[in-house]
Amino acid sequence: DYSINTGYIASSYSSYDTAAMLAHTAEVPQALAARDALQYAGAELATQNLGAVRGIFHDYLQRAYNGEMTAAEAMAAAQVEADAALVDFCE
Repeated sequence: DYSINTGYIASSYSSYDTAAMLAHTAEVPQALAARDALQYAGAELATQNLGAVRGIFHDYLQRAYNGEMTAAEAMAAAQVEADAALVDFCE
């Protein structure tokens, strides 16, 4: 019911086999869009100090997009900064 009432994706594939969800998706077929897209999903960047690391990579991606650096230069520089941002979390 949570998925039906909120629009959030159901927490398990078997949820889509319940009578309530089958009835709901028959009425609202677009409710299956997120579930069907999961086959194309990838892993999310999960790391310590995520905000800083994400910001570093975002900044360098923008530099590459803007032609300020090559993609290889931008990623190499981003990796150096990300390593520094993660030093407190390394063994």
